[in-house]
Amino acid sequence: MTYQTVLKNTRTLDGVYDIGIDKEGIILDIAPELEGKEEIELDGMYVLPGFVDPHVHFRDFNQGHKETWYTGSRSALTGGITYVGICLIMIHQLLHQRDLEKK
Repeated sequence: MTYQTVLKNTRTLDGVYDIGIDKEGIILDIAPELEGKEEIELDGMYVLPGFVDPHVHFRDFNQGHKETWYTGSRSALTGGITYVGICLIMIHQLLHQRDLEKK
């Protein structure tokens, strides 16, 4: 099978493989020696999944001048974090679903 894009010689957590990607950017295959219309040589560079940060303090309530949900989550994405677990600051406690929805 020929993929839209193949990342060649990527280092994963368990070896060096090629990664086959479709035109929407979805990974379809991870295996040695894949072929693609476009091939990008990564020469052993690491390719890792998105990471989880289970303990973040987005300073949204009454401290938006420091950080907001928007700026904090954008910063996380920039660093490869694709999921954050919010730990509350005692200034404000989420008492209702509507408080979370405000974020």
